[in-house]
Amino acid sequence: MATFGKTSERRLGTAHPILGILCKRVVARRDVTVCEGWRDEVKQNLYFAMKTSKVQWPNSKHNVLPSLAVDLTPYPEMWSSVEAFKEIRLIVLEEWEIMEAEFLTEGFELRHGADWDMDGDTTDQTFMDWPHWELI
Repeated sequence: MATFGKTSERRLGTAHPILGILCKRVVARRDVTVCEGWRDEVKQNLYFAMKTSKVQWPNSKHNVLPSLAVDLTPYPEMWSSVEAFKEIRLIVLEEWEIMEAEFLTEGFELRHGADWDMDGDTTDQTFMDWPHWELI
């Protein structure tokens, strides 16, 4: 069973507690890294300029404390492996469903950056952000 390293724990510590619970359940099933929780103004605007984010500061779910978004990648980081991100997606969604049944989600919904319209179809998106998970 994998656990988070110090850097991932620090990043996860900036996120909403519900995301913390979710991510810890995920890492127990599959080794992942928390790449981002809260994001400052400089980094958010840099990502916007690089076109890796669609929004400027302060309009991202990453820009509030606690952060309403986290970015998870496979560990070791394999950014180019869509299959690894798909595997993580299935685990996250399964754990979220269990958390909903356990009444741990406090009325939040979970949105993935590969399914912005939340219809379950990752093939109908124009902006793919596989690592991104957010509470709405």
